[in-house]
Amino acid sequence: MSRTQNGGGQVLFGEPIRPIRYYDLYGNWTAGVALSVYQIHDPRFPQVRSPLGKLLYKLKYEKDISVLDKIAQTVALAVKRLKVYPELDAIVPVPPSKLNREFQPVIELAKRVSEYTGIPLELNYLVKIKKTPEMKRFKNQSRKLKLLRDSYAVIGNGLEGKTVLLFDDIYDTGATLTACTEKLLSEGKVRRVYVLTVAKTWPCPNYEPTKVHCGKCWLSMKRFKSTQDGNQDL
Repeated sequence: MSRTQNGGGQVLFGEPIRPIRYYDLYGNWTAGVALSVYQIHDPRFPQVRSPLGKLLYKLKYEKDISVLDKIAQTVALAVKRLKVYPELDAIVPVPPSKLNREFQPVIELAKRVSEYTGIPLELNYLVKIKKTPEMKRFKNQSRKLKLLRDSYAVIGNGLEGKTVLLFDDIYDTGATLTACTEKLLSEGKVRRVYVLTVAKTWPCPNYEPTKVHCGKCWLSMKRFKSTQDGNQDL
């Protein structure tokens, strides 16, 4: 399937999807973006999620596959709007952390995104070879990276010299994506790695227990809650 850069119109899911917002992700990859905030990391508001974050929670933890296509089409539209879209040779999903899990959200999303964008999917290129503790228990990036190094491997050289889109559902500290990118570049000899995640957590660096909300961070409780009411673009 041939691909060209496509600004695209709005995709309809019964209701029009709002314009997609890109949040830059920085790491050892060439460039990366998240499409939404998943949940604000603030002990005062443990259950506050964006609209896309809500859908992702339903898919990951409630196994609600009815939202799978909605998320996948949103991601596909975002990919088609990327400047590097015509250059992407393959989608490489981050390997599942729980291999015995019956439903693998990242894999299922990657399959749909590949179908909707025409970008080939490489499911067995980057694999996990060592069991690691559940990463969401650790919030320190360096500690997570130490645990994750050498837990991934590249199979074959099918993407040597290619440009790949490394795909995951949620960006937290970036340790998993960093470890995966290291393997793709060193063992896989890929030319470039771009990263895309459905959402990212939002740590509040200015949190103070005595404040009602953070006055320095644009993602104050008031504004963040507006996303739940549909007033904030995804």
